[in-house]
Amino acid sequence: MPASWGGAETPDPAPGVPRRLGYPITVAGGRSQQVGSNNLELLDDAGALLEVSSPRTDWMHAAAIIPHRPLAPGASYMARIVARVDGQPVTKAWTFTTRR
Repeated sequence: MPASWGGAETPDPAPGVPRRLGYPITVAGGRSQQVGSNNLELLDDAGALLEVSSPRTDWMHAAAIIPHRPLAPGASYMARIVARVDGQPVTKAWTFTTRR
């Protein structure tokens, strides 16, 4: 995935955070599902938590993690999400590597 993103959206997904941002990470539910996020985390390959924003809107049907700084090229990260989908608890964790 790309390491950075300009973040030029309305409404602002990370108010007050200087731009460039890390690339957004989203977990989307179905069009008719209600997704409520309880805990969203992004960790680097050493296990350190990164600063993120987690914008929430009722129309999104998704959970989003937006890193406050661009991610390192060619680096590995772990995303963890604890959410409720249609009222049921869902926990997901996965790793990914950014493009070089």
